[in-house]
Amino acid sequence: MISTGPVQVQQYALVSLAKRGSWLLLAAQHNFSTASAQHQHLMSARQRILLTHLRWYKNAERDPTSPENR
Repeated sequence: MISTGPVQVQQYALVSLAKRGSWLLLAAQHNFSTASAQHQHLMSARQRILLTHLRWYKNAERDPTSPENR
């Protein structure tokens, strides 16, 4: 049978702690990446909406007979 002295217990605890820390770091990186991707998607959607509105207003300014100006 393998003896588990204080050194082995301490080593096991350190290895367990390191593994847990690496999993937590990996999860945090994944969460950050996901949040960053969601933010970029949201910003690009907002930019598309703003560009659409900007084009609409510019077209309305150029054509005084357009229905938007009545």
